[in-house]
Amino acid sequence: MEKKKVIYIDDESVNLKLFEMNFSSYYDLTICEYPEEALEKIKNENIEIVITDYKMPTMNGMELIEEVKKVNEEAKCMILTGFLENELLLDQSKIYKFITKPYGRKEVIINHINSAISDLAV
Repeated sequence: MEKKKVIYIDDESVNLKLFEMNFSSYYDLTICEYPEEALEKIKNENIEIVITDYKMPTMNGMELIEEVKKVNEEAKCMILTGFLENELLLDQSKIYKFITKPYGRKEVIINHINSAISDLAV
């Protein structure tokens, strides 16, 4: 079975390394430190699952998802964040899941990703 392509964007390198260490054996995983880099990859590759941190210096997670949806409206986008801000609640229609940090066990993330993969197949 072919692994689904998943991209994770976070401006903190330690989070990227931990995510890669925990999930690269389950998915065809791409990690990016910069949202702009992630957008280029999403434009050029068939990446349908997008997981992004919310607070990043050049573009926040909501702004990134807005851009992702312009490229691939069907992409399942999740925000992984340690913050819950009113801004996040404004337009949830583009967000598949909110996941709060720390997420505890990797099974939590795996369940969310697998759920998104199942929803893509519908």
